[in-house]
Amino acid sequence: MKIVEADDNIDKRVRPQVVNTVANSFEGVGVAAKIPFKDSERLWALLKELKQKEEFSYKIISELGENFFFEKLKIPAENYFHFLEYCNPLGIYKLHKESKLIEVIKILERESVSYLKIIKKD
Repeated sequence: MKIVEADDNIDKRVRPQVVNTVANSFEGVGVAAKIPFKDSERLWALLKELKQKEEFSYKIISELGENFFFEKLKIPAENYFHFLEYCNPLGIYKLHKESKLIEVIKILERESVSYLKIIKKD
């Protein structure tokens, strides 16, 4: 394009009128936020441990089998997870993590008697 346009006769030295608004008073001000949890190793370790505890119930049921819970311990199928949570304060998660499955089985057998009494009251 080789079209030459004529000047629009506006004085190049005159500045346009500045309109002051609320937004202009914050001009140049910004906010930056850094979330400290993203890189936190402690948070990631806690999340990993929480995930392992969630998977623990499924893992122990698959290792011992549903027949162990239903036939040997007489726990109803709908109460498997509740029973494992009932036994959790006794350290079955830690024992299972340390591969001490026999101790876990002993605790489950011992606690199944008291658990069955509790659920029969309800």
